[in-house]
This record gives sequence, structure tokens and C-alpha cells, in this order.
Amino acid sequence: MGRHITVFFGIIIAFIVAGLYGFRSYTKSFSPEGEANLTTRSGFIVNINYSRPYQKNRKLFGFKDALAPFGKVWRTGANEATEIEISHDVEIYGQKLSAGRYTLFTIPNEITWMVIFNNELNQWGDFNYDSSKDELRVAVPAFVVKTRKEMFTLEVREKPDGAEIRLLWGDTMVTIPMVVN
Repeated sequence: MGRHITVFFGIIIAFIVAGLYGFRSYTKSFSPEGEANLTTRSGFIVNINYSRPYQKNRKLFGFKDALAPFGKVWRTGANEATEIEISHDVEIYGQKLSAGRYTLFTIPNEITWMVIFNNELNQWGDFNYDSSKDELRVAVPAFVVKTRKEMFTLEVREKPDGAEIRLLWGDTMVTIPMVVN
């Protein structure tokens, strides 16, 4: 009898694991995983892992019915919260950020976005975001661009003094300059 119960619970656990894997694969099909990586000539390394949702004729940013509403924390992508790792200490608009791995959250607004580097890793979405674990918050300008991006895109570009991260979606671009210390 005990062996039958063990087998029964083993089958139940196998179904649960398979279901969770299937759900994860299903959600990833709508917002595939992406990476943005850079190693500069001076050895500064930036690695970003994120999910790339599509616009699909939806309102991206705004006060009402937007995927990423103005004034609210956004996971900066889809599925798991975006994570970034930097190899050197940097300054972003004069504020210091130590080398390390962070979760990257943003708070969109019309003119400036709050960019947040949070110490709690491996988060699903922004549901459990805890501001007490923020390492750095910095306001950065948002721009309207002519070239639209249907799929959320993060780019990392080398600059003479470090790197620049670009968040692009729809007709919005947000840039995060990182000056290596």
C-alpha cells in the first residue's frame, strides 16, 4: 500500500513539473528571451538577460490601459524581471553603482523614467518588488524616436568612457549612460 502511495505522489509531482515547464514555454513564446552583451576594449563587461514582449497594437506607456503605466514599477520586459550584470563600478548621471548583478526595474513617465537597480535577483515580474532593496535609483530622459520597435529591445553600446544602455519599444527610447570609474 505504501509503495502505491509513493508512486501516486511521484506521478502527481511529475505532472506538476511538466505543467510548470509547459506554462513557462508557453509564456516565452509570446515574449522570447533576449540578451544584450558588451565587452569594451578596456575590459568593461555588461550582460543583460530579459524577455522581449511584442507591442501587438497595444498601448505601451501611459496613464490608462498601458502595458507599462506611467508612475508604476515595471519589470522592464516580460516574464522574469530583467537582470543586468556589470564588471566595474560605474556612475550614472553622477550617481555611483558598484560592480555586480542587479534586477533592472523602471518607472516610466512622459519625460523622464526612473531606472532602478535592485539587489533582489530571480524575480518573476514586478509583483514582489521591494524598494528597500534598491541599490540605485536614477532619473533618465525618455525620447520619442522615428524608428518604431515592435518588439521590446535592449541594446548596449560602447562609449569612450564606458557604455550606454538603450531601452527601445514602440516610439520610445530611454538611454542609461554608464561611466566606468
